[in-house]
Amino acid sequence: MKKIPHLLLFFPLLFLSCSKENNNVKHDVNSTKVYPENKSVDISETKPDIILVKIAENVFFKWNIKENSIVKDSNYYQYLENNNTIQLIANNINSTTDLNVQICSKKTGHLKVGDIAFLYLWENRKFYLFKCLKLQFDTIGENCKLPEDLLDYLEKNRQTVQKKIIECI
Repeated sequence: MKKIPHLLLFFPLLFLSCSKENNNVKHDVNSTKVYPENKSVDISETKPDIILVKIAENVFFKWNIKENSIVKDSNYYQYLENNNTIQLIANNINSTTDLNVQICSKKTGHLKVGDIAFLYLWENRKFYLFKCLKLQFDTIGENCKLPEDLLDYLEKNRQTVQKKIIECI
């Protein structure tokens, strides 16, 4: 009979330890802002670490300002499975909507919505820089994952780059 009280103590402890795991999930709903197409946005007052960027209707990416990268959430992977969505993203490379966010590899201005569309397709190997653009960007800065001058080149040649990428994918 003495074993039963020990078991009764064990089950509540087991329950509490399992329920603690679910409390560690972080939610970033309140720390995001949405930047719609064709609007200039000023976020100089408060810059959250993660911003939500609208590429097209029903196509959103989260951008991590500190990491200078697209957040790889469920939408990130879901868009890869739909060729129409990939085309829609490619069609938005020409977007010059300013997000008023500095990026490590860009010297000429702020991050644009079209830059994120470009980076998404490039990250997922929907095109290869040398094969598609006939250019190679070899230099990667010490504190940046992106090739130097890549986004500056895109800024100066946005329409041409978009056209070539659409042909390549």
